[in-house]
Amino acid sequence: MLDMKRYVESLGMRARGYRVAAETLHSVRIPVVVLMDVRGYKHFVVMQKVDKGWVYIGDPVLGHKRYKVDDFLKGWNGIIFAVIGQGYDKNNVLLDPPLPLTAKGRVNDFTPVQDADLLDFGFIKSDFF
Repeated sequence: MLDMKRYVESLGMRARGYRVAAETLHSVRIPVVVLMDVRGYKHFVVMQKVDKGWVYIGDPVLGHKRYKVDDFLKGWNGIIFAVIGQGYDKNNVLLDPPLPLTAKGRVNDFTPVQDADLLDFGFIKSDFF
């Protein structure tokens, strides 16, 4: 992390590393870089937020993931690396990671395509039989 700190500071940004207790992890309010060990593969990821017992991660290898806090703690080394620079957007997109693609809670969101909608795209009624 020291190399990352030197690099971002050479770009005019501020970077700090902190050891954070597991019970205060939910109080981190900005996206931070953390080192994770995922099944023996250690790599840096972005911890986007902690919310309702879940840790949301932006992983360059696995994409957007979320872990139960206890599972996250098993692979995390206890250190966060925060970077803030001029023009930092406090409402940046990293604070709102996408929800996992599951059907839970989405049953009422499903609306089948109506025949009339298909007709607008050039289909004809005989295509539906």
